[in-house]
Amino acid sequence: MINNSSKEIKDRIRYGSINLEYHIKRSKRIKTSELIVDSDRIEVRTPLNKSLEDTRNIILDKADWILKKQKEYQETIPEIIVPTFEENSTVPYLGKNYRLKINKKQPINTIGFMDGEFVADITNSDVNENAKSQARELYEGWLRRIAYPILETKTKIYALKLGANAQNISIKSSSKSRWASLTKTDSINFNMHLMKAPQEVIDYIILHEVCHLKVKGHSHHYWDLVYRYMPDYQEKINWLNVNGKVLIGSDKITSEPQYQCQCDK
Repeated sequence: MINNSSKEIKDRIRYGSINLEYHIKRSKRIKTSELIVDSDRIEVRTPLNKSLEDTRNIILDKADWILKKQKEYQETIPEIIVPTFEENSTVPYLGKNYRLKINKKQPINTIGFMDGEFVADITNSDVNENAKSQARELYEGWLRRIAYPILETKTKIYALKLGANAQNISIKSSSKSRWASLTKTDSINFNMHLMKAPQEVIDYIILHEVCHLKVKGHSHHYWDLVYRYMPDYQEKINWLNVNGKVLIGSDKITSEPQYQCQCDK
């Protein structure tokens, strides 16, 4: 039973031998319908006045495209290795996997990045799981510390290019749903796990938010602005769609959007 008055609902349709389950997100801020696709989720964003039949027609019309994009996800192998925080395993930084060396029973807990590897000194390591937990904590603390100056500098560069003004930036360590977000006061919140992505992908996320300082929402005007400054932005989105779940440790992270198309004629 579907509640048509709800702003976000779930529906499914039959396409050949396949059941396509998708989510409908309605908003008064949306002027044209958009279709968002990643490996395991289909979402249609529509104006409030769009009927359920209209939305189903969008899914049917784009079904071949949806299935093609989801197949591309499934066949693409992530570049980033899932960190285990064991001795001589790897951890990601700026899009590459670097060796993690652990020195146990040291006087203090500390970590550094030198000569192409992370070196963690940890104290209490009688239990292996405890050692891994300390190594993870040191590594993520290091990411938070280096994130701010890098992201602040890049944000200022893009804001200057676009003639925009970001009031402030902050680094969040708890978000498992967004790489970044823009507040009502034009401040930008960045996810610290973004520092695990390549420089050019970080640049895309920053540009994405700075463009929102000029154009709210994801209309074609917004994406035209993104394209003007980064014509290959879809490649960055694709990279995040494949590798993002590994970076964040969650299946809910979004690069906003994934594969996207404007659906209204």
